[in-house]
Parts: sequence; C-alpha cells; structure tokens
Amino acid sequence: MECRSQNFRFDSAFCVTYYEGVVKELIHQFKYGRQEFLAKPLTDLLVQYAKEINLHSNKIDMVVAVPLHGRKKAERGFNQAELLGRNLGRSLGIDICIGGLRRIRNTTSQTRQPYYRRAENVRGAFSVKNPSKFREKNVLLVDDVLTSGLTASECARVIKEAGAGKVYVLTIAKSRGIMADA
Repeated sequence: MECRSQNFRFDSAFCVTYYEGVVKELIHQFKYGRQEFLAKPLTDLLVQYAKEINLHSNKIDMVVAVPLHGRKKAERGFNQAELLGRNLGRSLGIDICIGGLRRIRNTTSQTRQPYYRRAENVRGAFSVKNPSKFREKNVLLVDDVLTSGLTASECARVIKEAGAGKVYVLTIAKSRGIMADA
C-alpha cells in the first residue's frame, strides 16, 4: 500500500502490510529475539512488493537503511534495517549506501513516546556523513516498521538537505492510522 505523506519530508512511503498479527510477531522476533535468519523471508516480502508496485519506475539511485545508534546496535547485535536494506539492494540491483546516514544521538524508542514527543525525540538525531554521495540522487530509505513516520521524516530531511532529489520510504509494515492509503 502506498501512503501519502502529509507534512512529512519524504515523498512517498510504501508499506507491504499493517503492523499486526503474524507480521508483528515476526518483526518482533527479528528485532528483539536476535533472529537474524528472518532477514531473508522479510526481505523477500519487500522485494516481491517492490516489484508488484513497480518501484523501479521511481528511478531509485541508492538504498539507505534507517541507522541505529552505535550503543543500540551493540546491544542488539545488528541493525535490522541495514540487513533488510543490504538484501533488498542486492536483489533489486540498486547501490547500497551503508554508513552514509548516521544516528548521532541515541534516542529513546519511538514506541515508548506519546505522539506529541516523537518529533522532538528524533530531531537532530541523524546526520549525513558525505553529502556529495546524496547530491541529486533518489533515495529509498528502508526500515522495518513505519510507526508515526517521524523517524523516516527526520532521516529524509537530512538526506534532502544533503542535496538528494526524492526520498521514498519502504517498510514491511506500518501502524494503522498513520497515513491515508493511496
């Protein structure tokens, strides 16, 4: 389902399904249960969906994963979005930019924040390492779940400030009620 971005800095968000039921359980096991092997079937969902919606028609130049702060990545052992992004880029033949977008401030989980605090929680939390890599590029920002859209929006803001053209978001799931489906 394509979601129209209202007051977000990304151009469009594409989400395979809603964050509920079996998908919610799989993502939870992937992220918090250290079940890295789930990256493959979850990436397969993203690849199949990207092909169904003809995502290539957006002329995407690079895949970028939503970064984790170093401390959180060390605790978890991996960045789930990075695993998805690497696999997706390889499968679709799109360049992968790992480390180009960095989380420079550790933030509390967005799921633990009331909506009105989420924007301030992620404001200034990201930076671009080498802006010239993003100049005039169309970027596919990958994450596992789109909850409020504010993390993706803040990532898109700094990517666009680095000179990127369009920023599209692709996730496995989204929370109900976040954005209107197209």
